[in-house]
Amino acid sequence: MRPSLFLLLVLALPVYSDIIQTETHTIRIDRLCPEGYVICDWVSYRSHDLATNTVTELMGTTAHALCVDGVSPCRFLGYRFRDQDVNIMIYEHDDTVDVEVKNTANNKVLSKQQGRWVSHVANNECHASSTITLDMAPGQTKHNHRHWLVGQFDGQPCRESSLSLSVIDADSKQVLFSTSHSFYELTRHDDYTDDQLQQVAYEKLHFYLNDATETIDWPDYLFSSTGDAPSIVERVTEVEQKIAELNITEATFDDESPLASPAEQAFNHLQTELDDLLYYSFEYGISRADYQRLRDSGAALFWFRYGEGAGTAVTLDVRSGRIIEVSSRGQ
Repeated sequence: MRPSLFLLLVLALPVYSDIIQTETHTIRIDRLCPEGYVICDWVSYRSHDLATNTVTELMGTTAHALCVDGVSPCRFLGYRFRDQDVNIMIYEHDDTVDVEVKNTANNKVLSKQQGRWVSHVANNECHASSTITLDMAPGQTKHNHRHWLVGQFDGQPCRESSLSLSVIDADSKQVLFSTSHSFYELTRHDDYTDDQLQQVAYEKLHFYLNDATETIDWPDYLFSSTGDAPSIVERVTEVEQKIAELNITEATFDDESPLASPAEQAFNHLQTELDDLLYYSFEYGISRADYQRLRDSGAALFWFRYGEGAGTAVTLDVRSGRIIEVSSRGQ
């Protein structure tokens, strides 16, 4: 693995979503700020109306009582969300929860229900989320170029669920890039029993977020559109031809063994290069102008892996925080 341009500030440890059950609604709450944030202004709310079978999705914040200085947050109260003309407040009371809806214009209480926390294991649904903070190029970026990488399962029954991975500007909360992959994509080569699925989802989320910190420095790559280097596809073809000319399908000894023939040593070296090329076989349509500008700017390329040899690569302009290129490779 190459040295990372990213500074991984907090190891991503997924958490199961908070699920609230009221008489009429099932509500899922996810705090999507990285670990360590006392005040979180990136909290997702997903409310399923059991009577109408409709779903409302909102983003909100945590709510706290202030300390004696009138500024610092002290006691945690719950969560606050806004939906057009109403404010939704969720208050925690140990094992119970109050869900209060108020009119934003006159602060009149429109409805109030009491709910309870329920187990995330119900119906084998995948409820898990996690966020890490990524400093794209330590020492080179300003605070407003810091990003969050957010992973979140959608709460459907695990075998039907999907995992979304998103790059978010930490200040504006603008989603710069998002990709989604089904549970089947994440586990297609594995066989799990139903009682293992939630733990598998938890472990997959942990792995994919932390694995995404791997980066490839510019200009260590061969870009097919620059015109001054062979493309990766061309190099793969060349290496495959050289391997075929050796007329060896498998080396008996590794290249460090004194018993390995020159042909076997050459085969091992070429096979290693081919494996690396296939592992990172992304082609980019990035322009020559962008390439020349970015190669000296510390631009970073990082990728999300969601299976053996499969993933999505994203190129980021560190100076502007702009996503330049996205390229995916399937299994």
